[in-house]
Amino acid sequence: MHRDMECRWYSEEFPYNGEQLSTLWIRERFGLQGDSIVAWVGRTAVLPGQHMLDLEDIEQSAVITSDSMLHFVCEIFDSHPSMELATTRQRLFSAIVFETLCFRGELQPSEISRKGDDIYLHPMVGVSQKLSVSIATISLQSTLFHFGMNVTTKGTPSNVSCGSLAKILPSILVEGLAKEVEDAFAEEIAGISIAAAGKVKTV
Repeated sequence: MHRDMECRWYSEEFPYNGEQLSTLWIRERFGLQGDSIVAWVGRTAVLPGQHMLDLEDIEQSAVITSDSMLHFVCEIFDSHPSMELATTRQRLFSAIVFETLCFRGELQPSEISRKGDDIYLHPMVGVSQKLSVSIATISLQSTLFHFGMNVTTKGTPSNVSCGSLAKILPSILVEGLAKEVEDAFAEEIAGISIAAAGKVKTV
């Protein structure tokens, strides 16, 4: 059965530290029930031992920091959630972000690329710059992911070459970008639900 996804943009800035990637956090914080995705801008500080989920980052004692990042947190409820499903949705979202940035930022194909759930900027001079961070996980009843993009490179780790939305979009357009991406993702998820609900004859 098709379920509409709730999409919300919040203009109030607040930080992200990883604890927001937990089941029912969106409902508890914003009162949204069911499948939902929320977006906002805020500082980032995800540290090993403090809500970090990526095992490679934990093993390497990596830190994820930024003075300003555009955040998305999504939770979709399933009867049988799996990491494969969570990762598939995460990469679909990344592909939508990539496609939207290519259009909105008026970038040449050589200036931006996507690898898995990561998006990179490629300046004419210098090394590639990592624009995004993302992690997907599951709970007993849902798949979840966080996707973030640096609004600025201030406060990002010194050992990582980072890019930012400020280099390709005026700051005034960040809200519009967030809403466009949310709506496009919700439409894709709805389309998948409809296509899987008896639209095609089985063999």
